[in-house]
Formats: sequence, structure tokens, C-alpha cells
Amino acid sequence: MTRTTVTTYSKAVAIAETYGVPAAAVTPAARQGVANDVYFLGDQLVLRIAHQDTKRDLCREAMVIPVARTLGVATPELLLFDGSCADKDSRDVPHMVITRVAGADLDTIDEPADALAKSYREVGRQLARLHSSDLSSPPDLVEPDPQTSPFPAIEQLVAAGLINQQNADWLRSLFQRLEPHLTQAITPTLIHGDVAPQNVLVDPTDLTLVALIDWGDAAWADPAVDFAKVPLWHLPATLEGYLNERPTAEPEGMAAQIIWHHLNWALGVDRPPSHASHWSAQPLARLIHVFQFLSSRPPAPWNLLTP
Repeated sequence: MTRTTVTTYSKAVAIAETYGVPAAAVTPAARQGVANDVYFLGDQLVLRIAHQDTKRDLCREAMVIPVARTLGVATPELLLFDGSCADKDSRDVPHMVITRVAGADLDTIDEPADALAKSYREVGRQLARLHSSDLSSPPDLVEPDPQTSPFPAIEQLVAAGLINQQNADWLRSLFQRLEPHLTQAITPTLIHGDVAPQNVLVDPTDLTLVALIDWGDAAWADPAVDFAKVPLWHLPATLEGYLNERPTAEPEGMAAQIIWHHLNWALGVDRPPSHASHWSAQPLARLIHVFQFLSSRPPAPWNLLTP
């Protein structure tokens, strides 16, 4: 048991007892969240106890999960949410209980992209359902910072000696090549905000999608943001599923906006530790993946973005 979960284990046992789950059946999840301590209460329930400094994430999840399920998105049912979200200074630490879904996350599935295309097409369909929401933005679910221009970041890389002027000119030309394909007007919608492989559960026997989990980064934003943590080599299948479910979306604009986000995030100066587990953790990894993707003769509409 990790040091983090030791501090909340007694609380987990007490909550489990209210569901008739014995202490022996309370086990910390092998992969702990950044914002929560996660426990399995037997084989039917999952308990998430927020960390004090990230409790707003769990409050956001409690608000969004019922909305997502109403829209037909596959995600575990929220059974209990206990905690105050109104007082930011409160020492109260919220917790929630959700149904436990049997499945393996895509980050643990070692299969080639072709084998996982079925899973990622369904990810796209799930996102299309989520983005179809015509609900008014809840007051506590704010839109992230507006998309910023990538050009200052390029100049910062030159000034830091990380790239030369020729590299900078090439990067600028790539962004300029994307601009004609970008949608003219972006209508913010409800997004998951963290559609990374570890948050997609599938049946390991046939790779059928079981659920999208972890809604702590949900927001009202550009729909293309939900593709920005999908590995580049899975983007064609994901967008294909999305467009099949939401045919009114403009393919070229969506593809350009998605690549724009990937590139813009790749140029950011704040990077996670190199030992982090997700696919884009290492410095410059995402940037190299973008170049690999665009040079691999991707199918339409992605091929319209290449030189």
C-alpha cells in the first residue's frame, strides 16, 4: 500500500462497511490517480477520495458523470457523492462511489494500431455523443484558457538555443499550412478533457470499449481538445468513428484543429517528468510523433495537412 493510500485506508474501510463490504475486500487500485486515492470495494464498487488540493476535480466529476450518461456515453454510474464543493477553503475532502467496470485500460494493451482501430473508432463515437450536448454551461465548469498563438513559443525555443532559425521557420510554415483548414468558428461544448489511453477501458478479450473514465478535467472547450491526448497513430480511427456518429462535423477543419493542438502542446515549456507513464511524457516526444504521423502518408482528411 502506498504512503498516500495509508492515510485514507481507514476512511475507505468505514465507507465500505456501509455497503456491506468487509475490510478484507478493500484494496488500493494498482494505478493511483493524481487527484484521488482510489480503492476497490469488492468487485462491484470503486471509491475515490479526493486530495485536499485537487478536490474540485472530484466535484467536477460528480457534476459531469450524470450528464455524460444521459448523453449515452459509456461511463460508470455515480452511486454516491459526499462532500462540499461550495467552500474552496473548507477542509472537507469529498469522496465518491461509482460502479466498478471490468476491463483493461488501453495503455496496458500491447497491440498494433490496426488491432486497436475498433476500440478507437468507438472512442470517437463516444466523444461525438458527448459533444452533441446542447446544455448551457454549468457555472462551475469553466472553459480552459483560450487557444494561444504558437509563434511566441517557437521564438522562445530559438532564444533558449533548443532549435535554430531554420527549424523555427519550418515550424511556422507548418502552422501556417494548417490555418486555411481550420474551422472559422469554434463552438465550445462539453469535453472529457483527458482522453488518454489509460482512461479508456476495453474488454481485453475482444477490445470492445467498456467505458471512458476519469472526468476530472472535463470542461467547456473546443471539441478538438478531446483528441489532443489520443496518440497520433490512433487519430484516423478515432476521427472516423467521430464523423460516423456526428456527420455534420467538418473533417478537414477537425483534423487541422486536432493537429494544431498537438503541435501547440508539444511546444509548451512546462513538461511532465520524463519518467511519467503516458505516451507524450518525454520532452519533444509529442513533436516527433506529429512529424512521424504527417510523414506517414495518413488517409484523408489528414493527408490534406501534409506538404
